[in-house]
Amino acid sequence: MLLDPTIDYEHSIQGRICGKALESWKNFLSASVMEMDIVSLDADQFGAKMRHFGLGQISLNQFYSTPQRVVRSHSMARRSSQATYELVFVLEKPAYFQHCGRELKVPEGNFVLLDNSEAFELRFDEGSQCLSTHIEDRWLRRWIAHPKAIVASPFDGTQSWGATLASLLQAVSSRGLVDAPLSRNVIGDQIGATLALMAGNGGQPASRHQEELFSRLMNILRDRFDDTELSPAKAARLAGISKRHLHGVFASNHTTYGAELMAIRLSHAAMMLKDKRYAAYRMADIAWSSGFSDPSHFARRFREGCGQSPTDYRKYGAP
Repeated sequence: MLLDPTIDYEHSIQGRICGKALESWKNFLSASVMEMDIVSLDADQFGAKMRHFGLGQISLNQFYSTPQRVVRSHSMARRSSQATYELVFVLEKPAYFQHCGRELKVPEGNFVLLDNSEAFELRFDEGSQCLSTHIEDRWLRRWIAHPKAIVASPFDGTQSWGATLASLLQAVSSRGLVDAPLSRNVIGDQIGATLALMAGNGGQPASRHQEELFSRLMNILRDRFDDTELSPAKAARLAGISKRHLHGVFASNHTTYGAELMAIRLSHAAMMLKDKRYAAYRMADIAWSSGFSDPSHFARRFREGCGQSPTDYRKYGAP
């Protein structure tokens, strides 16, 4: 049952046994928003609350929760029949995102757009306080022609049009919509227009064809990043295009082949370093599993990308 976009809801879970509360919360979100898994970062207790505001063709959800990790797997994303996005605004305390090969620390007061057709992981170490706007692809393209071009790219919500959008969303969540002088559809359109102003030219790759080709190339990188010989020429052959065309596609999306492949490899390595299932793996094993044939090259690139050595990251976590 998806949330009715014309009325408001509030749902909370508090004061229950952690396991039962967690399962109930996960089932509610999977039925009302999208399929996901929730892992509590507090073994003793779990509490969460969601306030929902329908805005015509989009919806705004305000979330509060104890520390948690939110996971949408590749299989969950593939099972979805709708193309949708989440525009997440972090209200308080930083959040950590892994999405589309990028690992981001998003501080409070910032936005990030998630593509629900791709896997993601969100981590709220100090609890979750955020606003998430659930948007269908067809509606979003009225305002941003190529939304995939701005996925997993943070926007500052404290300045310029970002501050305007943040104020609008917070006004809706704090005042509600019962006595609003404008219709919900009109307010939703105001959000779409302000989002377009905040994104600026970020959502303008060369064409829809280029956007779809970029998505296909990124899927190739995510599927084959552990291939130590995955060169631009090899990836281009797999996509059925020339190497020159491949570089042009990445350039039109304001990035490079090398940067995206390195981000995916480092993200996978960071996941292995944090996961206790791989505690017995040597650094050379993690390097090889992440697409690096040379452990010293892996250690150097990991330090450059993550700010600390793989050994320190395994021992202490992210800085």
